Amino acid sequence: MNDKQFKKYYDKYYTENRIIQRIARKKAKNNYDLYEDLVQVGLITLWKLDLTKVKSNEDAYIRIAIQRRIIDYLRKTSPVKITMESLEAKLESGYQLDKDPETGRLRLIDSFLLPDATPKDFIKGKPNPDREPYE
Repeated sequence: MNDKQFKKYYDKYYTENRIIQRIARKKAKNNYDLYEDLVQVGLITLWKLDLTKVKSNEDAYIRIAIQRRIIDYLRKTSPVKITMESLEAKLESGYQLDKDPETGRLRLIDSFLLPDATPKDFIKGKPNPDREPYE
């Protein structure tokens, strides 16, 4: 998209109709910081769009592209929710809990990523029971 096209669509989707802001507000709910990030994602999406691919309804194409890019952003940045059942299953399969020294938060570490894990451990899909637990 060139500068002239961007200006046209910026005015239409950001300044006049505030479509980008509406989509961002709906997805961010009451989180203002997230809202600002989503507006930026929407504007970047608008800038990067290739409108030569559009065959019929340009407005629908732009709205859907912005909405889907915002959803992708949310998927990539949202923390994963872990239930007790899934946590127990992870621990049984070889994951270990570790405390992050910087944040103090607990995190799951795959035992295959531990310094003393061998390639044989990785191939079998199970941690080596002979080695000491990671601390």
